[in-house]
Amino acid sequence: MSTGDILFQLVSSMRRDEKRHFSKHAAGHRDGPTNYVKLFRSISSMEEYDEDELREQFKGTKLLRNLPSEKRYLYTTLLKVLRMTRYDQGARNLVIAYEEEARILLEKSLYAQAIKRLEKATKIARSYELLPEMLRILEVERTCIQNAPRQNLTRCLEDINSDAHEIVEKLANLNFYRNLYDQMFQLVNANFSNSDEKIERLVEGLSSEKMSTPEQAMTFEAKRLFHQIRVLDAFSKGDMITASEHYLHQISLWEEHNFMAREYPRRFVTLLYNYAGLLIRRGELEELAGILAKLEKVKTRTADEAFVKEHTLLNLRLQLQMNIPHLDEALKLVPAFEDLMEHYAEHFTSARLLTIYHNLAMLMFMCERYDQTLEWMNRILRENNSNYRQDIIKFAFLIQPVIYFELFDSEMPDNLYRSIKRALRKSRLLHDGEAELIKKLCDLGKTQQGEERQKRYLEIRATIDEIYPQVGRPDGPLGIVELRIWLEHKITKNPMNSIYTEWHARGLV
Repeated sequence: MSTGDILFQLVSSMRRDEKRHFSKHAAGHRDGPTNYVKLFRSISSMEEYDEDELREQFKGTKLLRNLPSEKRYLYTTLLKVLRMTRYDQGARNLVIAYEEEARILLEKSLYAQAIKRLEKATKIARSYELLPEMLRILEVERTCIQNAPRQNLTRCLEDINSDAHEIVEKLANLNFYRNLYDQMFQLVNANFSNSDEKIERLVEGLSSEKMSTPEQAMTFEAKRLFHQIRVLDAFSKGDMITASEHYLHQISLWEEHNFMAREYPRRFVTLLYNYAGLLIRRGELEELAGILAKLEKVKTRTADEAFVKEHTLLNLRLQLQMNIPHLDEALKLVPAFEDLMEHYAEHFTSARLLTIYHNLAMLMFMCERYDQTLEWMNRILRENNSNYRQDIIKFAFLIQPVIYFELFDSEMPDNLYRSIKRALRKSRLLHDGEAELIKKLCDLGKTQQGEERQKRYLEIRATIDEIYPQVGRPDGPLGIVELRIWLEHKITKNPMNSIYTEWHARGLV
C-alpha cells in the first residue's frame, strides 16, 4: 500500500471534531495555510484516493516537488494531534501523559518533580488496574531512585521490586482468562468444528482451579472475563439460565466498580445489550425496562460513546415493541431512527446500517406498508457491495418479488426473476430450490385473481415448507417467516399484524 493510500485511510477515519482540532492546531501559522494543510484539505475532499488528481491539482507548485515528504509530515502531524486530543479522554491517556512528563523532568534531573508526576500516574493506574502502564511507571521510578539524592525519596528499590512482582502475578492471572476466553469465543463461533486438540485444551482450561470460583480472578477485568467465559460455555450447552446468572454477575461487578463503567461505557453498554437480547429470547420482557433504565444512566464522554449508547437504546426499544408485540408503537420509533442515522452518519458501519434497514423493512412489511417496505429494502440492496450481513441482503432479494407484486400486481417487471437470480448467484447466496421459489413469486402477477391465485399461494407455501423444514422455528433464515406470514395473510384474508401477533404467541417469530 502506498504512502498516499495510508494517509487517505487515516484522514478518512477522522471524525469531524478531530478534523476541527487539527484545523485549530494548523491555524497557528499566520502566513496562510501551509503545504501540509493544503494537502490535508485536498485529501479530505476525495471519496477515493487519486494520486493523479492530487498531482494535477498541485502542478507547478513546491508542494508537488516535495510531495513524498509532505505526505510523511502530514501523517506524523495528524497522529500527534490525535494523540493530543486523547490526553483528556480517559484514565489510560492521563497516565501516559503523566509518565511522559515524569520522563521529561527526569532528563532534567528534577527528581522530586518527576516523582510527584509518577505518584499521580500510579494512583490512577492502580484505581483502573492499568497493569502494563504500572510496570512502565515503576521503571521510571526505579531510574529516579537510582539517581536522585536519598533525602528526596520515600521508597526504595525493594518496594519497586515487590510492586513489580505483584503486577506480573496479576498479569499472568489476567492472561489465563484472556487466553481461555479467546479459545472459547473462537470455538463457539466455529460451532466447535475445530480440532479435537483445541477442544481438549478448552475443556482443560474450563476445569482448572482458576475457573472454580470468581475469587480466583485477581482483577476486575479477570473477574469480568471469568463470567463471560461461563456465559459462552452456557450458550454452547443451550443453558440460558446459567448464562443469565453470569450476565447478572457481570452487571453487578460493573455497578460495584462504577468508575470502570464511566471509563469504559461502551463495554458496559454492550454487556447490557447482550443481556437484554437474552431476556428477549427467553420472553422475560418485564425485566427489560430495568435494563433500559440502566442504559439511560450510562455516562458518555465522546461522540462515539454517545452514538453507541443511543443506537443501543433505540434498538432495544424497537425489539421490545416488536416482541410484546405492539407494532403500532414500534412504528412511532421510525423517525427516531432517521434522526439517529442523520446525526451520527459518520459513526455507522455497513453492518449497523443493514441491521436497522432490515428491522424497519420487516416492521413495515408486517404492517402492510409496502411502499415504505420498498424504500427500506432498496437501502439494503444499495449496501450490496458490503461483505457484512449477507443474510440481510438475501432477505431483501427474497421479499422483493412480494413487494413488487403488492405495489404493481400484473405490471411487475419482466426481468425481475433474472435479476434476482443473477444477484444471488453472484453473491453465492442462492441455495437448492430457492430459484424455483423466487420464480413462483415473480410469476404471481401473471395469474388470474380468484381461485387460480389462491392455488398459487398454496403451492408457494408448500415449496417453502419443502425447502425450509425449520420454518416453524424463529431462528430460521431471514425472510422466510415473513414470507410465510404474508402467504397466510393472502390465504386467510387476516391482517398480517394479527398473524404476526398470533405466531409470536406460539413462539414462531
